[in-house]
Amino acid sequence: MILAPPDAFGLVSEAEGKKEFFGLLGPRKQRNGDRKMAYKIIASQCTVCGACEFECPNAAIKMKGDMYIIDAKKCTECEGAFDKPQCAEVCPVPKTCVPA
Repeated sequence: MILAPPDAFGLVSEAEGKKEFFGLLGPRKQRNGDRKMAYKIIASQCTVCGACEFECPNAAIKMKGDMYIIDAKKCTECEGAFDKPQCAEVCPVPKTCVPA
């Protein structure tokens, strides 16, 4: 399998000297300087039910070991697709999927 760099397909744009990566749902906005948007799962609260993995429109949530993790490079906080991050909406435990 040959992988091409993201910019080969127009997935990276450069504006004002800063690179902006495009996810499946569009450009990822920057907030707090250069930090990208992303959610995280609080491991001590996660019941490992798997609801979040199936609801993520960017396939950013995967099982790693015995815990779910959110890939910050893929997470867009569902911006452009939903009003609220779907992982937080479907999680049965409040405040388990939170901003990173």
